[in-house]
Amino acid sequence: MTFVFDRRSEPRLDVRIPAVLLVSATATSLEGTIANFSEDGARVELDAGRDAMLAFLEEGMRLHLYETRFENLYECELRWKQERALGVRFIDLATRATRTAIIARLRAEQSPA
Repeated sequence: MTFVFDRRSEPRLDVRIPAVLLVSATATSLEGTIANFSEDGARVELDAGRDAMLAFLEEGMRLHLYETRFENLYECELRWKQERALGVRFIDLATRATRTAIIARLRAEQSPA
């Protein structure tokens, strides 16, 4: 039996939200999809075709994540990358209440009626 230790402080909600990752250090934007979302972070799956840009992304790099469904911009830090998937930790405490409200709406939408 294998146990996986999850270090996340908040549970993730599986979602499919179109998003744009803004990399200010290189003045680049990368389109993708938020695959899961919590108050503290997200997993972002980037669209194909910009793989060369991934080489410039380093752990700890500051980024901005714009999610297009609710039109919010989050300051975040790159925690990990694997192929075209990225893990980010939100560092802007000012929008935590916004993320909490979005998660509540998404959970309500996913609940059976």
